[in-house]
Amino acid sequence: GNLEDPAPPAPPPPPVGKPPAPIRIDGVELFGDELWFDDPETRKRLRDSVIEAHREEKILVGPPADEVERICPSNGRILGAGAVLRLGGAHQGGYGEQDIAYAYRQLARALHPDKNPTIPTAGAAFKRLSEAADELRQGLTEQRNALKTLVAFAGRSATAEMLERPQEAIFAEATRVLYTVATTAGEGHIDRLALNRAATFNSQKALLLASEWFQKPGLLDVFGGTPVRTSYDCAPKRYRAQFLCLINRLLLVEARQFGDGHIRAGWNSIMQNFPELALWREFREHLQLHVWDNSNDPKNDTRVYADETDAGKPPEPKEPEMDNQTKAQKLLETYWTLLSGPTFQTA
Repeated sequence: GNLEDPAPPAPPPPPVGKPPAPIRIDGVELFGDELWFDDPETRKRLRDSVIEAHREEKILVGPPADEVERICPSNGRILGAGAVLRLGGAHQGGYGEQDIAYAYRQLARALHPDKNPTIPTAGAAFKRLSEAADELRQGLTEQRNALKTLVAFAGRSATAEMLERPQEAIFAEATRVLYTVATTAGEGHIDRLALNRAATFNSQKALLLASEWFQKPGLLDVFGGTPVRTSYDCAPKRYRAQFLCLINRLLLVEARQFGDGHIRAGWNSIMQNFPELALWREFREHLQLHVWDNSNDPKNDTRVYADETDAGKPPEPKEPEMDNQTKAQKLLETYWTLLSGPTFQTA
């Protein structure tokens, strides 16, 4: 008999009819698996918006005493390098050497200790300003190295335009890696025939990239590093949300592949690098609780005993029960706000 595997079945036909229109919620953007990283027009628009943001935005220097207190707070808090020079974040979308030099010159003129002899901490603030500029320049070197690593996995090289202000390109290439691996590896419980069929449609480069992700630590190290986090902070909100969703999808795939929920140590750095991921996972779990059909799940027969001190007391009034769709909408509003709030350095 023929012991070879049977030929994989043809893919299922596309769905019939128009999909239902999505429900729009005020203050919440819709997003999905958008291939923005592979769209030249979108990429150019993002790069142009960074140039325009720096052209229009001038560093507004406040009174020297206020700037000194901002850079060296009296409460002992240490301000990050980007915050010191007012660089980075989604409102600008990225920065390069010229932007660092401009921001440094504007602030240094106002904060030089010789101009502010009556401010005792002016010297410390000026020193912190110089340190912050050096940190950002060093960060640019690390970002460019990370970008070169990411594009090398795709068999390409970084252009001069990509390297000038590397944050947009890093985030695009990082998202490309996640998307490629997620679509190649498959999710959920997939039978062998379906995997064979997927292998015939995926390119050799995509399969090699998935192998690099799951079998070697290099890519996990890149995603757990500061350059990818910096690029994330500079990206539009909708693309940040898609990025987190992709990371979580690969985390679930790995937990399934390794069994018993085990994942590699490199994921610890990624989880620390993106604390928002915990919010995303919590939102996903709550959403699943409200919209999944669990009517066939085993019932929980655990008995609940009333506290003796409550015996004879009238029951507490309960809020009206919301339907599942309303619960899901409320959750979406709450977690979208948390995901993009000031806690995580977004604009």
